[in-house]
Amino acid sequence: HKPTWASEILLSTKTRDVYTAFEMDNRDYRLGDCVRVKQEEETSGVKEGVGRITSMFVARRDDNKRYFRCVWFYEFSSLPTALRLQAGPPASNELIATKHEDDVWLDSVEGKVQIVCKMPASPDPDTY
Repeated sequence: HKPTWASEILLSTKTRDVYTAFEMDNRDYRLGDCVRVKQEEETSGVKEGVGRITSMFVARRDDNKRYFRCVWFYEFSSLPTALRLQAGPPASNELIATKHEDDVWLDSVEGKVQIVCKMPASPDPDTY
Protein backbone atom coordinates (compact mmCIF):
# COMPACT_ATOMS: atom_id res chain seq x y z
CA HIS A 1 0.00 0.00 0.00
CA LYS A 2 1.48 3.28 -1.14
CA PRO A 3 0.08 6.59 0.17
CA THR A 4 -0.67 9.49 -2.18
CA TRP A 5 -1.41 13.09 -1.27
CA ALA A 6 -5.13 13.93 -1.33
CA SER A 7 -4.71 17.68 -0.86
CA GLU A 8 -2.81 20.59 -2.32
CA ILE A 9 0.30 21.86 -0.54
CA LEU A 10 -0.89 23.91 2.45
CA LEU A 11 2.52 25.43 3.21
CA SER A 12 5.92 25.21 1.58
CA THR A 13 9.17 26.02 3.41
CA LYS A 14 12.86 25.40 2.75
CA THR A 15 12.69 22.10 4.63
CA ARG A 16 9.21 20.72 3.92
CA ASP A 17 5.93 20.81 2.02
CA VAL A 18 2.92 20.50 4.36
CA TYR A 19 -0.34 18.76 3.41
CA THR A 20 -3.74 18.21 5.07
CA ALA A 21 -4.73 14.79 3.68
CA PHE A 22 -3.46 11.60 2.06
CA GLU A 23 -5.12 8.52 0.60
CA MET A 24 -4.09 4.91 0.98
CA ASP A 25 -5.97 1.70 0.14
CA ASN A 26 -9.01 3.77 -0.95
CA ARG A 27 -9.29 5.49 2.46
CA ASP A 28 -8.81 9.18 3.17
CA TYR A 29 -6.67 10.24 6.13
CA ARG A 30 -6.89 13.78 7.48
CA LEU A 31 -5.43 15.88 10.26
CA GLY A 32 -6.84 14.69 13.58
CA ASP A 33 -7.45 11.10 12.44
CA CYS A 34 -6.20 8.32 14.70
CA VAL A 35 -4.17 5.55 13.08
CA ARG A 36 -2.55 2.23 13.88
CA VAL A 37 1.16 2.33 13.07
CA LYS A 38 3.60 -0.50 12.47
CA GLN A 39 7.20 0.38 11.71
CA GLU A 40 10.45 -1.52 11.68
CA GLU A 41 13.35 0.01 13.57
CA GLU A 42 16.94 -1.08 13.16
CA THR A 43 17.69 -1.26 16.88
CA SER A 44 14.42 -2.41 18.44
CA GLY A 45 12.68 -4.45 15.75
CA VAL A 46 9.00 -3.87 15.00
CA LYS A 47 7.30 -1.03 16.87
CA GLU A 48 3.50 -0.86 16.91
CA GLY A 49 1.27 1.85 18.31
CA VAL A 50 -1.72 4.14 17.97
CA GLY A 51 -1.48 7.87 17.41
CA ARG A 52 -3.33 10.99 16.28
CA ILE A 53 -2.13 12.74 13.09
CA THR A 54 -1.18 16.36 13.82
CA SER A 55 0.64 17.22 10.55
CA MET A 56 1.66 15.66 7.23
CA PHE A 57 4.68 16.62 5.16
CA VAL A 58 7.41 15.83 2.69
CA ALA A 59 10.83 16.29 4.28
CA ARG A 60 13.29 17.77 1.82
CA ARG A 61 16.17 17.06 4.20
CA ASP A 62 15.46 13.34 3.96
CA ASP A 63 15.31 12.62 0.22
CA ASN A 64 11.68 13.85 -0.01
CA LYS A 65 10.30 11.08 2.22
CA ARG A 66 6.67 11.39 3.32
CA TYR A 67 5.94 11.73 7.02
CA PHE A 68 3.22 12.54 9.46
CA ARG A 69 3.63 13.91 12.98
CA CYS A 70 1.89 11.72 15.49
CA VAL A 71 0.86 12.23 19.13
CA TRP A 72 0.97 8.78 20.73
CA PHE A 73 -1.50 6.90 22.87
CA TYR A 74 0.12 4.40 25.24
CA GLU A 75 -1.17 1.07 26.39
CA PHE A 76 -1.58 0.86 30.15
CA SER A 77 1.18 -1.76 30.36
CA SER A 78 3.65 0.73 28.80
CA LEU A 79 3.29 3.23 31.63
CA PRO A 80 5.88 3.39 34.43
CA THR A 81 4.91 1.33 37.48
CA ALA A 82 4.27 4.42 39.67
CA LEU A 83 1.70 5.76 37.18
CA ARG A 84 0.02 2.37 36.82
CA LEU A 85 -0.38 2.15 40.60
CA GLN A 86 -1.92 5.65 40.76
CA ALA A 87 -4.30 5.01 37.89
CA GLY A 88 -5.75 1.74 39.12
CA PRO A 89 -6.78 -1.15 36.87
CA PRO A 90 -7.42 -0.26 33.21
CA ALA A 91 -10.64 -0.78 31.30
CA SER A 92 -10.68 -3.16 28.34
CA ASN A 93 -8.79 -1.69 25.34
CA GLU A 94 -7.91 1.43 27.32
CA LEU A 95 -5.24 3.73 25.89
CA ILE A 96 -3.63 6.67 27.65
CA ALA A 97 -3.31 10.01 25.80
CA THR A 98 0.19 11.51 25.94
CA LYS A 99 2.10 14.55 24.74
CA HIS A 100 4.80 12.35 23.19
CA GLU A 101 5.20 13.16 19.47
CA ASP A 102 7.24 11.60 16.67
CA ASP A 103 7.64 12.00 12.93
CA VAL A 104 6.60 8.71 11.34
CA TRP A 105 6.75 7.48 7.72
CA LEU A 106 3.38 7.52 5.96
CA ASP A 107 4.11 4.01 4.70
CA SER A 108 3.89 2.67 8.26
CA VAL A 109 0.16 3.44 8.63
CA GLU A 110 -1.78 0.19 8.98
CA GLY A 111 -5.26 1.74 9.11
CA LYS A 112 -7.63 4.08 10.91
CA VAL A 113 -8.83 3.50 14.44
CA GLN A 114 -11.52 5.18 16.46
CA ILE A 115 -10.51 6.62 19.82
CA VAL A 116 -13.24 7.51 22.30
CA CYS A 117 -12.07 9.95 24.95
CA LYS A 118 -13.40 9.40 28.43
CA MET A 119 -12.99 12.26 30.85
CA PRO A 120 -12.55 11.44 34.55
CA ALA A 121 -15.55 12.17 36.73
CA SER A 122 -15.18 15.39 38.72
CA PRO A 123 -16.18 15.22 42.38
CA ASP A 124 -17.37 18.86 42.27
CA PRO A 125 -19.66 19.92 39.39
CA ASP A 126 -18.07 23.40 39.43
CA THR A 127 -14.56 21.96 38.90
CA TYR A 128 -13.22 21.93 35.35
